[in-house]
Amino acid sequence: MATRLASREEIAQVHMDWRKIRMPEAIAEAGRIVTEAELVLDFGDEARGWMRFTVFEDLLSGGFFARAQDLEDPRVKATVTADTPEEAFEACLRAAGVSLRRERGA
Repeated sequence: MATRLASREEIAQVHMDWRKIRMPEAIAEAGRIVTEAELVLDFGDEARGWMRFTVFEDLLSGGFFARAQDLEDPRVKATVTADTPEEAFEACLRAAGVSLRRERGA
């Protein structure tokens, strides 16, 4: 009898209680991905970038953090922390815009 693989929907319904996991001291940062999105930031001719934004639940200290990375230029990036995933994303979006304009000389 063949083993059936779980569908994406079934996997998405599995919830793991990360508070029950004892993290070793060697773990400096740990995050569970809450959501991800790709956006194009366009500040006209001066600065444009295709960015991947990832929002994480902070598994060590609580709260949330977000990271942005330009898909074409690794120098353009941002990381921020916040109390909610929405606040983390909004703050990261602002910080990514500053990084993008700074690296493009705008």
